[in-house]
Amino acid sequence: MTPRVFGEFDIHVREEVAGALDAGHPVVALESTLLAHGLPPGRNREVAGELEAAVRRHGAVPATVAVLDGRVRIGLDGPGLDRVCDPAAGLRKLAELLTAHPELGDDIRTNDRVLVSVGHGIDTVDD
Repeated sequence: MTPRVFGEFDIHVREEVAGALDAGHPVVALESTLLAHGLPPGRNREVAGELEAAVRRHGAVPATVAVLDGRVRIGLDGPGLDRVCDPAAGLRKLAELLTAHPELGDDIRTNDRVLVSVGHGIDTVDD
């Protein structure tokens, strides 16, 4: 992964995604919650592969977004997708985290702004 700094955030961007962004090629962000919590185990990993293949068929680079090991990751490799899809990995929903720790709300909203900014190609975010 290629670390990039957006404001105060260390975001790890997969090399393929970084190269596509740098070259101005299309990148499609794919949300990881559907894979981690919305589909049954086994089928979720299948769908992850199907989604990424569909994006590639249309000439874009897929970039599944997740927070793993406390770091925002844009573009997961096979083991990253496996982890997101594994119920034993214990990935938590953002809503559950906010309910348990409402004091984190500001930080999480900031992270959302950073992800939106990354999606729009903005290099920094002003708080």
